[in-house]
Amino acid sequence: MEIVHHHSNEWLQGVRPGNRALYLTLWLVMAGGLCSGFAQTYPIYVTPALAPPYSLRLSDYSMTGSQQLTVSIMVSDASISNLPVRLRIRIEGSAGVAVETAPNLTTMPLFLNGGQTTLLFGTDLADYFNVDNLIFTGYSKEQYLRTRQLPEGFYRFTVDVLHYGTNRVVSNHGMATAWIALGKPPVLKIPDHGAEVGQILGMPLTFSWLPSNVGVPAAGVHYTFELWELRIPGIDPNVIAASMPAFHTVQQPHTTLVVQPAELFLEQGLRYAWRVTAADPMGQVPFEQDGHSEVRTFTYQAHCDTATGFVVEQQSTRGTLRWEAGVNHTSFNVELRNPATGYSRQSQTFDSQVAYSDLDFGTTYRLRVQAVCNGDPQHVSAYSAWYTLSVPELKIDSTSCPDCHCGDSPPKASVTNLTLRTDLHPGDTISNAAGSTRFIIKTAEAQSDGVYKGQFWYWAEIWKVKILCAYWDLSVNTDNVVVNMDYESVSDSTLLIDVGAAKNYLDSLADMVTGKTAGANVEDTSAIAAPAADIYTGAEDTNTKDPVVAVAEIPDSTRAETPPQVIDEPAPDTAEEEEEEKVEETQEDTSNDTGPGVGDIPPAQTGSGTQPAEEEEQQEEDEDGDFEVQLFDGNKRSGRDSILLITAEAAMPDIRVKIAGNSHSTKKVELRLEISYQRDGEDNNGAAIKNLRNDVSVYPSSNDWQSVKINEEWDIDFGSDIRGGTALLLCRDDTKIDTVRFYIRGKNPTLNQIQNYLTQQSYHPQYWFIIKMTRQESSLQQFKAGTNYKKKGLTGTDNASGEPLYGKPRGFGLKQLDNWGNPIKHATSQHLWSWKANIDGGVEVIREKEEYVEEAKKDHKKVIDNWNKWNAKDPVSDNLTIIKGENAGSTALTITEGNETFAVNPSGNQRNIYDARWIKLFNGGPPYYQVNKKDAKSKPCREINRTNSLNKNYVRDVCSRSN
Repeated sequence: MEIVHHHSNEWLQGVRPGNRALYLTLWLVMAGGLCSGFAQTYPIYVTPALAPPYSLRLSDYSMTGSQQLTVSIMVSDASISNLPVRLRIRIEGSAGVAVETAPNLTTMPLFLNGGQTTLLFGTDLADYFNVDNLIFTGYSKEQYLRTRQLPEGFYRFTVDVLHYGTNRVVSNHGMATAWIALGKPPVLKIPDHGAEVGQILGMPLTFSWLPSNVGVPAAGVHYTFELWELRIPGIDPNVIAASMPAFHTVQQPHTTLVVQPAELFLEQGLRYAWRVTAADPMGQVPFEQDGHSEVRTFTYQAHCDTATGFVVEQQSTRGTLRWEAGVNHTSFNVELRNPATGYSRQSQTFDSQVAYSDLDFGTTYRLRVQAVCNGDPQHVSAYSAWYTLSVPELKIDSTSCPDCHCGDSPPKASVTNLTLRTDLHPGDTISNAAGSTRFIIKTAEAQSDGVYKGQFWYWAEIWKVKILCAYWDLSVNTDNVVVNMDYESVSDSTLLIDVGAAKNYLDSLADMVTGKTAGANVEDTSAIAAPAADIYTGAEDTNTKDPVVAVAEIPDSTRAETPPQVIDEPAPDTAEEEEEEKVEETQEDTSNDTGPGVGDIPPAQTGSGTQPAEEEEQQEEDEDGDFEVQLFDGNKRSGRDSILLITAEAAMPDIRVKIAGNSHSTKKVELRLEISYQRDGEDNNGAAIKNLRNDVSVYPSSNDWQSVKINEEWDIDFGSDIRGGTALLLCRDDTKIDTVRFYIRGKNPTLNQIQNYLTQQSYHPQYWFIIKMTRQESSLQQFKAGTNYKKKGLTGTDNASGEPLYGKPRGFGLKQLDNWGNPIKHATSQHLWSWKANIDGGVEVIREKEEYVEEAKKDHKKVIDNWNKWNAKDPVSDNLTIIKGENAGSTALTITEGNETFAVNPSGNQRNIYDARWIKLFNGGPPYYQVNKKDAKSKPCREINRTNSLNKNYVRDVCSRSN
């Protein structure tokens, strides 16, 4: 071998470089013949080496800096100089796959010199791993391009050094082997995709997944748990995971993770996305999908189950509905309904039962319950089924109540239950032993154990009249039956009268009642200056369908008349006898008649005889201090249930309240105004959102009352608040409480007012699209136009005149303010009722989106600059590729949307392409304009996504509007 080696040197000496390859080849052939049967040695020795992570992607071996395959070429013959060579690489897999360098590969030659070692890796091998330069066997090129990886298995990499000009092998047969398999991403277990979690508020959340399957024994796999907030509806969580950093990340070797919601400030009702990524810290295991699991979502809000175990109990006029509460039930909404009259009452309870003490005899009620979970009024269950509560008919014993007015002793009847109640409280209904008369407790003060005093309403069944009486020494058994009681009537100005039961009696029996009771010493009633049928509250009597009225005493009217009584007189035998009776009654009552209108009850004379009746009447008024609540809008008197308007300048109506009464009175009345607005809504899937708005504002404040003297005014100061909805004016003094209900609605601004405000606040032309966008969002309406005012809460997507314009799921007003911000925000009451505040809120959103756009600008510029720096001959162009929407698949230098044209490098009247991204961000959905790379080696491209998730081009819609 030494001789052969020596001769080889002589053969190469003096040979022209162009012929050295031929002589070297001949030498190698002779050497092969001479050395037959002996270990071969080569002047060129090639050694391939594989280093983890082993990859099934061919491109990984030729990436910049990659050392997954290194090829070492050592030239031991010092006489070799500037020898041109290339490589032949063959990859063979145990699955019958073979990939080999094409023999006609065109690549730059490598020049070798004696005594040197050449090391090749990464981009040095780019031509040899280019798919177009490879021949596939047992696995087609198309299959590889579709999957971008070879099948898993045992692989042998062989490398030969070939003479560049003749393709003859001039080296040994270098070889390296490895078992190559991808690690499998984790498989997520719990919670399920789309689950609601957090059954109990603050309860820890558990996430778990199956361990990754890897092909390298004893590989130490670590897992990265990532959590994202999904604040913008409609965006694919996979897009969020691919483009946004996670707000919470944990790395651990375990496959179970417990998260404390309080530590992460998880928000009720908010959706979140999560995934787990597997990785080998030693870098020995490559993973499918870069180790990423699927992306799952969950909502941090427990499923709110309906209450169960309902039980109905009824006794006399008392009824109770009980149920079993769920673990996260914190309160309940209860609805009581009388189907016969349409009457409905809604209430809230924090107990798992509701009790009613003033139900009507002979009435069947229906009840249902809705649970509120975790203290969130918007997180409610479905209503339960209806449950029936029936109160039997009252069996009236005509002998048990001969007169039916205060002052008489309770009817005598046998009472066998002598176990007394010790828990009597306002609202309880008690009855006499016969069950024919009811007393509704107004106040209850214990005199001793089981003995009470206070006031109750005496319910006269035949007239359906409630008369206020004082009682004492009252004992009631556990059946709510009176055992003992003394009582008398109280002078009070308020009666509740059922028109159907009383109007005819009042009209036809007025003279008779007055005559028969002229000497009675009772103060129960007030003069009625208007026909009872003209004053009503809207409820109806079950049998007659007549309205129920509330009659209040008229100022300056007499109080000294007697109540009507039921007189057990025999019916006249003839018309003549009837007429004689009427004449007799009229003669008896002549001195008391003050001339009321037909059908009115004439007052009885109660003067002492030494003092004029007028003076006595005035004295009683002074002592009583009665008053009338008067409501004004500016100088204009407004009645109950009237509509007052917020002005087009976004100012509250000038609401003033006057307490009219006796000019000599020194008493004070306390006032408070509550303004509430409630409506339901609808989400993007058409599902109902209960109590979407349930706003309440109180003036002067929730803990204060405004004190006003008789004949003084309260000019209500709202400060900067603009509020609308249902207004309840509460008035109270020592003797009574009155409520005046009215409604506040809004008036839309004009275009000129809107433009002036935008200019005044420097919003326009700073945000050139703001008027266009406002037209698109609301047609420049803060409120639904027209005068079709509603007084009931709205549901679904309904709108009513004067109320804030609504668009699902939570949009209100000019800018249709929906969810925005981090942490998430909703429209406030001020945003709903002040169009100026609504515009301010819209500008807040616009500015927030502007920050996102500026961040995107920086990121995009960095990507483009990095590419252009290393690829100066192939820079990123200004062409915009349309990936979704109109003209998808095409490219353009500018994009025209409506009346506006956008460009990457705008000129003239063109807008910047980032303005289009900015506009679309206000509406939501994927970015309008984006700079993307398919992978690390791909050239960046400018992409346009013109439509949102509903296939609407919001940018074009906005830009089509006028200013």
